[in-house]
Amino acid sequence: MAHITAYGGTKKTGLFRGAIAQSPYFLPTYPLPSSKVEAVLRFGKVASVDKLRSMSSTELQKLNALLVGNSQPFGTFTLGIVPDNDYVPNLPSKLSRQGRFDHTLSVMTSHNQDEGSRFIESTVVTSDSSYVAYLKSLITPLADNISALDRITQVLYPPIYDSSKGYTNQVQRNNLTIADATFVCNARAMQQANFDPRTYAYVFSAPPAAHGADLPHTFYDSGPVSDINTTVAEIMQRYITWFAETG
Repeated sequence: MAHITAYGGTKKTGLFRGAIAQSPYFLPTYPLPSSKVEAVLRFGKVASVDKLRSMSSTELQKLNALLVGNSQPFGTFTLGIVPDNDYVPNLPSKLSRQGRFDHTLSVMTSHNQDEGSRFIESTVVTSDSSYVAYLKSLITPLADNISALDRITQVLYPPIYDSSKGYTNQVQRNNLTIADATFVCNARAMQQANFDPRTYAYVFSAPPAAHGADLPHTFYDSGPVSDINTTVAEIMQRYITWFAETG
C-alpha cells in the first residue's frame, strides 16, 4: 500500500505498472523511539546503537527475529511504516481516500474470509473488558480517545452475540475486529480508490480460509496436494495470470 501511495502520487513516472495485493496487512505504528531502541539493544545484548552497526547480517537477522517474535501485543511486529513526510507523507489508507496515489496503476486486491484468528490470542481476550484493554494496547491513541473507543466497542463491534453483527461469541468478535482493522479495510481502501484502470478484487473463502491459506493455492504447481483445493487453485491462478497479462 505504501508503494502505491508513494510520495502522495506526486511523481510523474510510476514506480511500477500494477500490483496484486493479497491480504494487505497494515496497522499504524505509533512511534515510541526510546522504548524500541531499548528493546533492540536488549535483544541484541549490546550497549549502544554504534555496537549494532558492527554486527553481521546473520546476527542482525537473528536480532530482528527475536524482536518481532517478542512483540506485544500478540499479532503485532513492533516495527512498521510511519509517515516521514517524503516517501510516506501520510498513512496509505488516508492517502487513498484523498486521491493521493498513482492513478495509472492496475490493481487487484484480496483478503481471506478469516484474517483475524492468527493475530489475536483467544485465551487472553475473553471478555468485553479484556477486549477493550486489548484495543487500547493495539491502537495506543484509543486510550486517550474515549469517543473513538466507544464507537468501536459499542457501535461497530458491540457485545451482541446473536449473529446480527457477524459473530456469535467473543472469539469471533475478536477475529472480525482485527481482520477489519489490519486487512479488510486496507483492501477496501484500494478497491474504492479512483484508479484509471478498472480494479479487481476477490475474497478467498476455501476452508479454513485463515490468513496465509491462500498462498499454497496461489503457487500450486500440479497434481494432488493435501490441504489444497486444486479446483480453487487453478481458478485463482487463471484469474491472477490473466490480470498480470492484461491489467
